[in-house]
Amino acid sequence: MKKVLPKIEKEGFPITAIREIKVLHRLDHPNIVRLLEVIHDEPDETDGKTAVYMIFPFIKHDLVGIQHYRNSAISVRETKCITLQVLEGLAYLHEKSIIHRDLKLANLLIDGDGTVKIADFGLARLNVPETGSQTNRVITRWYRPPELLLGETHYDSSVDCWSIGCIFAELVIGTPLFPGESEVHVLRFIIDTIGPPSSSIWSEYTRLAKVATGMIKDVCEARKGLTDFITNPKGYCNYSSRCERPLSLLLKDKDSNYKDRSVFRKLFQHLTPTGLDFVCCLLRYDPKERLTAGACLKHPFFREEPMPCKPEDIQLADDSRRELNVKENISAQPSLRRVRPKRLLSDNYSADTSKAKSPKRRRRK
Repeated sequence: MKKVLPKIEKEGFPITAIREIKVLHRLDHPNIVRLLEVIHDEPDETDGKTAVYMIFPFIKHDLVGIQHYRNSAISVRETKCITLQVLEGLAYLHEKSIIHRDLKLANLLIDGDGTVKIADFGLARLNVPETGSQTNRVITRWYRPPELLLGETHYDSSVDCWSIGCIFAELVIGTPLFPGESEVHVLRFIIDTIGPPSSSIWSEYTRLAKVATGMIKDVCEARKGLTDFITNPKGYCNYSSRCERPLSLLLKDKDSNYKDRSVFRKLFQHLTPTGLDFVCCLLRYDPKERLTAGACLKHPFFREEPMPCKPEDIQLADDSRRELNVKENISAQPSLRRVRPKRLLSDNYSADTSKAKSPKRRRRK
């Protein structure tokens, strides 16, 4: 049950809920969650407000819960099976001219038969060109494409395809691909991983860079000092300690892109060359060059060994495993909290700003 309750009575029923209900009523696909009914309770005696509920089938698991339950050990065969099912549902959505705009592991449910279902259509909307500009404050930050990070307001279904690339990568490597603590931090992760953008590989980059000069400046500032830090480890380097890319590889890669980068190849070292190509085709800077969901289904990666398993062969837990359950268990049992990755840098770092922390002074004995 998903409760919908207006925060301010004068504003009436939330437009996002109306949009979600309208979108879900248009959909009928095995890989998309089904809206069973919309009901309401009796008006509250104190304020007269009525709660509205959207009723969905109960599904025990989502991919966050499964990944945590499996300790990130999801096989390539299972990853292919899961990805294919998500692509089937996404291709259906895009054929209906609907953009999801919030694809992430927590919004991908999986039932007891191993069937994956795309859920949470609160940010979904029809992709109608005549509507003009749209908000770029959509898609959870770790799965948000670079054009939205740089302020683009005219976009299409390609934003969902970038999110699918991030989801596939997360299933493969076991951790989020771009776990930034701010938009600037996410953009720096993207640049470190697939290389810096330029007008030669992204025709709209020059225009967007002029609009987002502040963010580009912050990212460049945060990436400054890599060479100095390697030669002088006591110096400053404005990198945080969370899942950073190895500095030695960043220095080696310089301005290369995609498969030419050692950082990229090391992250996906367990994938075949065809698998690397699949990731590259989704994580393209230029939205026009990203594979569509329908084209992804025909990619040779899914037709090479190991072949995708059957949905019923995906290993699932007996009890419910969802993002909420994972958070509750971690909060209740501190021993289950994941240990932060070992720092690759000194303590002279900032969490994603252009200012490094001052070195701590040693107390005189």
